[in-house]
Amino acid sequence: MTVRNHIGLVLTALLLVVSGCAMVTPYQAEQYGYGYSEPVVEEGVYKVTFHGNANTSRELLEDYLLLRMAELTLAEGHTHFTVEEQGTDCFITVRTSPTSECTIHQSHTDIFPYYSLEREPRWLWQRRTASKKEYEAIAFFVMQDDLESVDSSHTYLASEVVERLSHLRT
Repeated sequence: MTVRNHIGLVLTALLLVVSGCAMVTPYQAEQYGYGYSEPVVEEGVYKVTFHGNANTSRELLEDYLLLRMAELTLAEGHTHFTVEEQGTDCFITVRTSPTSECTIHQSHTDIFPYYSLEREPRWLWQRRTASKKEYEAIAFFVMQDDLESVDSSHTYLASEVVERLSHLRT
């Protein structure tokens, strides 16, 4: 392999790595901290959490959350689900080189700042600032079939949600 071919191979690999980092979080079970998780809270009450990377919008993340609730409802043999509680948290990390990083966690109820001190070699001491914003959507919901006892604007027909949002799976 010539040096030119070797350099071309390295540049291609680097381009693939960089382009992979610029993608939105796909609709998937949690991997490496991003995606959905779905623990059962108690009998009949479910919790779905979806954490997105910095390239995933709040709106897309909330659609992912709704789609996952609908899929779980159909998988359990129910037709409808009611969202009991829902919120979206925002995590903003601002890093100013060389010495500090601040993460602000803005939940749907409050704001919490977190600070950490980092050390870098003196030769890297240039004033650089970078920030990223990530969202995490959380919902508690119940599955049901009997709509006569339901009086809520937060009740959804699972099959309609899946039909409307199934394009997000790709």
